[in-house]
Amino acid sequence: MFYLLLCVKALKRCVGIGLVDLLRAVRPSVAVAVVTIIPPALILGFRGSDNDPAWVSLALGFATAGGSWLAAIFGLRHPLIRELRALFTEVGRFVR
Repeated sequence: MFYLLLCVKALKRCVGIGLVDLLRAVRPSVAVAVVTIIPPALILGFRGSDNDPAWVSLALGFATAGGSWLAAIFGLRHPLIRELRALFTEVGRFVR
C-alpha cells in the first residue's frame, strides 16, 4: 500500500494524475474483473468430491472465465469493445 501511494504521488508530480483520476480510469476494468472471477470461484467452491480430477475443474474454470469475461466486456460496455469488434471483423475476413 505504501508503494502504491508513492507511485501515485510520483504520477501526480510527473503527469498531473491523482488517485481519484486513477481510480476513475480503472473502474470499468475492476467491474469486468469481478464479473469474470465469479464463475470460476463458484466452480472451485462447489467442486464435487476429492476424487474428481482437478483438470476438469481447471478446464471448466478456464471456459467459464473466458465466457464471463466476454459477457462482461459487452454487457458492461467496456471501452475494449471497439478493439474486440475490430478483431472479430478481421478474423471474419481472414476466415472467408
